[in-house]
Amino acid sequence: MALIGFFGSQSPETFSGRRRGFYIQTDNEFLPFDLLTDESHAMPAQVTQYNIEDGSNVTENIRLPLRTGNVIGFISNYSIQETQLTTIVGRIQRRLQVLENRVQQAYDTLLRIRNERVPVKIITNLEIYENVLITNIDTSRDSESGESGFFSINFQESRIVKLKSVAVDVSVKLKDMKNNKRRQSAVKLDVGRR
Repeated sequence: MALIGFFGSQSPETFSGRRRGFYIQTDNEFLPFDLLTDESHAMPAQVTQYNIEDGSNVTENIRLPLRTGNVIGFISNYSIQETQLTTIVGRIQRRLQVLENRVQQAYDTLLRIRNERVPVKIITNLEIYENVLITNIDTSRDSESGESGFFSINFQESRIVKLKSVAVDVSVKLKDMKNNKRRQSAVKLDVGRR
């Protein structure tokens, strides 16, 4: 799968030589963050309880609801994830990157993902989430962050099901259909009157 975004055709396995970090990925976009400042993962379990005659509760099962989480990431216009580039092409790319507004591009990408309501892959230091939906995006900038931006992203796992239709041949054979009174569609027979 080719991942094309404003950071080029890179994947979490090759970006800055790191296997983990904080990334958001769709089928055709890849958004790495410079820094993951906070992450929380909710793993709820609901125990089913039923009352019985004597008033006590019995437990039958444990239900695992869809997981939720929150990540807060930092993006700067001067990437702090860059490794030292030694080739001439690398130096040119690094100088051109300063002209880009990475924070604005990240904001636009997150807004587009949210508005298109597409499932994403979120990769953090602790967990890799496949098929999650972004439920909320908060962004903040202040005088101390300058041209950088913080993005707080809430997400929830999704399970997509597909209906399957099956053709079934059914034939009904009724018993004792020899006389006209038992047949529903008997010709010239009015069984409603006696």
